[in-house]
Amino acid sequence: MTYQYVLFIDEAGDDKAENLKPHTPNGNSEWLCLGGYVVRAEVEPELEARRDALLREIGGKDGGVLHYRKYKPRNRIKICKTISTFPARAFVVCSFKQTMVGHANPRAATVGTDPRQILYNFVIRLLLERVTEFVQTDATEKGHSEPILKIVMASRKGHHFGHFKDYVKKLLKQAKDGETFLDIKEINHEVLRYNRIERAPASTLVFPA
Repeated sequence: MTYQYVLFIDEAGDDKAENLKPHTPNGNSEWLCLGGYVVRAEVEPELEARRDALLREIGGKDGGVLHYRKYKPRNRIKICKTISTFPARAFVVCSFKQTMVGHANPRAATVGTDPRQILYNFVIRLLLERVTEFVQTDATEKGHSEPILKIVMASRKGHHFGHFKDYVKKLLKQAKDGETFLDIKEINHEVLRYNRIERAPASTLVFPA
């Protein structure tokens, strides 16, 4: 196997930082939240069974799509209790966009990233920093000397996947060369490989949405 861990990424909210709710009732969400679900590669074949178990827990049918936000509170609790029994590690990064109103980052705007994606890509960066740190620690504890992480991102309307990969490529080079800007944390370039970043329609993925 060419990778030992898999990270599935999906988001809730949007990355627009203007016309925000509640000041604009029909405006954009106050929050951009990115969720990451990490499993070891050997349990990847079990994910369909995990999804079906969650669906059966709330009276659904095998093979369906999970849309957590559409469920009633009691079913959300059932899903959370069941998913907590599965071996995995979950991450979430939440950006409260009210703090971004009027903010500008001239440096980020000059590195070639689509200005409409700066916030989204930066929040993913924060997620990847923490996930790659976890993967390295977990792998070391289990005797894997050179773990590799595969990433599967749910396709997102309006998001340019190529621009995102270019951004990650720059971060990986900076980390390798010891030149990471804002280096409180950095992506582990030995764990994350550029050619192991994929995307897929959210409706085709079997991890909990």
